[in-house]
Amino acid sequence: MTIRRYENREQYFKGCLIGGAIGDALGYPVEFMWYNEIIREYGRDGITRYDPASNGKALISDDTQMTLFTANGILIGDIEWRMHGAMEAPHRYVYRAYLDWLTTQGYPKPIDAKNVSWLLNIDELHSRRAPGNTCISALCSPEERSIEMPLNNSKGCGGVMRMAPYGLFYGRLGIEQPELFIREAAEIGAITHGHAMSHLSCSLMASIIGQIIYGSAIQGGQERDTLVEIVTDALSQVQRYGVDSRDKSEFDSLMRRAIELTNNDLPDEENIRVLGAGWVAEEALAIAIYCACKYQNEPMKGIIAAVNHSGDSDSTGAIAGNILGAWNGYDSFPAEYIQNLEIADVIAEIATDLSTGCSMKNDTYVDARWIDKYANICSHK
Repeated sequence: MTIRRYENREQYFKGCLIGGAIGDALGYPVEFMWYNEIIREYGRDGITRYDPASNGKALISDDTQMTLFTANGILIGDIEWRMHGAMEAPHRYVYRAYLDWLTTQGYPKPIDAKNVSWLLNIDELHSRRAPGNTCISALCSPEERSIEMPLNNSKGCGGVMRMAPYGLFYGRLGIEQPELFIREAAEIGAITHGHAMSHLSCSLMASIIGQIIYGSAIQGGQERDTLVEIVTDALSQVQRYGVDSRDKSEFDSLMRRAIELTNNDLPDEENIRVLGAGWVAEEALAIAIYCACKYQNEPMKGIIAAVNHSGDSDSTGAIAGNILGAWNGYDSFPAEYIQNLEIADVIAEIATDLSTGCSMKNDTYVDARWIDKYANICSHK
């Protein structure tokens, strides 16, 4: 039976962001542990349940924090378009939201910019959860960075791990204007990361999420049956429209290797070791693709595999969780993983906002909360 994910998009938008947060929170306690240390601490199957903080909740890291601020920025741009019929490129609004996130980490904004994000009202987000040095240094720069004006040559995974909201909200653009869609994903990542491998990873991640949600439109009413098909098609799109770079061939080979490894019977940790540790963008995405494709209909198995290795466990868990959640939906996750997750209600709320966008009827806003949450900071004001 065909699953119309876009027609029931709230279920799958929430699944994507909650799934990412589950993977993030599950992997966060073991992020800097070697695999043998994880096994020694949590048993032969590794970490499979949350290791909660003193408040009883599993803590999210900077991965989920920045994902939420990405969503906040995207929705600021959406309401500006609806109110004024004009907007800047999405990455401009995301950048402003990231400056708000920077203040939650204890740093002043490098430019004179007012607060734009309602997420600043969430106390739990004012916590340092091992933020990436590359993200911090880039956002502390007095100029917004881009593909054409990078601050660094970093390919750390801090760009790709926050890309899901863009794929969710603008995925249809990947059908109608794929070159623009792919470029804009790279620009969002380029706010902090300057290497082509990061740009390609951001573009592929966005394309995967977009094709999962908008698959019926892509296929003239028929969605893909497997994540392997989606990843393969998305990879072809990135090869065609992604940033020009000599790294494209290496990037393509690594992603295809991730798919190939799903066909053997070796333990997941051994296959993941072949792909890398996940500290850099292409490795983190490759690990997530391997785990998501191998366990496409068993989201928790895929997330558990993605965090139990020697490397950046929270980021690989978050990316795999985004993909698996978009594919399987919110209801596919056991209640205990949602109920015991820090700020699960906030994550679900912003996912719902992404799924609806700003509603208008006869030039009147159906839901006045959008004015309070997203409109009071429009650049036209």
